[in-house]
Parts: sequence; structure tokens; C-alpha cells
Amino acid sequence: MMKVIALTMALLFLTPLTFESGKVRIYSGSRRTELDVELALTMSQRTQGLMYREHLPENSGMFFLYVNEVSGSFWMKNTYIPLSIAFFDSGGRIIYITDMEPLTTEPHGPGRPFTAALEVNRGWFEKNGISVGDIIEVFRGREQIFP
Repeated sequence: MMKVIALTMALLFLTPLTFESGKVRIYSGSRRTELDVELALTMSQRTQGLMYREHLPENSGMFFLYVNEVSGSFWMKNTYIPLSIAFFDSGGRIIYITDMEPLTTEPHGPGRPFTAALEVNRGWFEKNGISVGDIIEVFRGREQIFP
């Protein structure tokens, strides 16, 4: 039985996951910034995230959505790209932004419950004038999925 479980777990990590495409809009006052994203909506997608990637196109990222508020953090184990991450409350407001170093296990989190997170190339938020308090909308096709 243990061999079956171990084989199943190994296959999960060897089989690349697919992610749906989405669009993020971030509102900073009257200014709107758009970003193409991959949607991490399932537990296995959120677990894998951007691990093992060597490149993330400019103006793209990965959006992580949770069914309920969660407490916790992200790390960069097996992630080769330097990233920035923003955490969101259930209303879509940014509550925390931080930068993350590749290939580290240092935890990065807002220190309070959050409902979603957005990973982008490091420095993207600063470059685009996005900060704590700004609001996000996330779409899958025409359907708004967050907030």
C-alpha cells in the first residue's frame, strides 16, 4: 500500500499541471492596471504555483484563490524566478506586499488571514505604482471570480 501511495505522489509531481488563464485588474485610485494571469484555484495548483519555472513573461503572474480565508505564508522552494507577492482580503483589497528570493524556504505572509494572493516578477508592483489598499478584480473569461 505504501508503494502505491509513494508512486501516486511521485506521478503528481512529475505530471505538469495546467492552469486556466485569467485577467487581473488592479485599481489605484482612478488608475487601472491590467495583468494576464494563470489561475491557481485547486489545492494541487496552489501547491505547485510557479515552482520549476525559469521564466515569467512581463505583465503576467499567477493568482491564488482560496475558498475561505486562510492563515499562512508562501515560500520559494523550487522556484527559480525572483517574485513579488500581494495578499488580498475578501473584499479584494491589498493587505500586504513583499518581495521573495528564489530557492528559499523563508515564509512570506501578511501575518493575518487572507483570501487570495498574486505573484508577479519582482518589482512589478512598485514599477506599476501599486500599493497596499489598492483593489483587485479577477476574471476568468467574462466571469468575475474575485472578489
